[in-house]
Amino acid sequence: MDIAQLAFANADDSLQLIELLDAYSGHSNGSAEFHGQLMAQLKNCNNALAFIARDEQQPVGVVFGFVNVYLFRAKPYANVHFIYVRPEQQGRGLARALMQAFESRAAELGCCKVNLEVRQGNERAKGLYRALDYRQAVFG
Repeated sequence: MDIAQLAFANADDSLQLIELLDAYSGHSNGSAEFHGQLMAQLKNCNNALAFIARDEQQPVGVVFGFVNVYLFRAKPYANVHFIYVRPEQQGRGLARALMQAFESRAAELGCCKVNLEVRQGNERAKGLYRALDYRQAVFG
């Protein structure tokens, strides 16, 4: 198993990201033209951050997010937009390893925190985040 930072300018990385996005959503997320536009945007987006897990060069998981500015501290912070591990690969510690790679890179970039959102009923993800010492914040 290999975990590496995704290079948006790399064609193979881009194709593997699209493959995992489609698997995550349960359907194709658009035409080849749309995929090309998406990857062009990400290639030129200097605050996107992603790590991909591969098993024998095949993509099996991804964590994707952005680095932004935390206005109340005038420092960068990272936001996890989504994490996905193929069902047949779940239970092997990949989500934890992907999150740890993301967190390590965020720390290297000087981020003061990492935050994320999780769907209300996603108890498996909530368990992972609790194990990684994330705490729930309630707004409103």
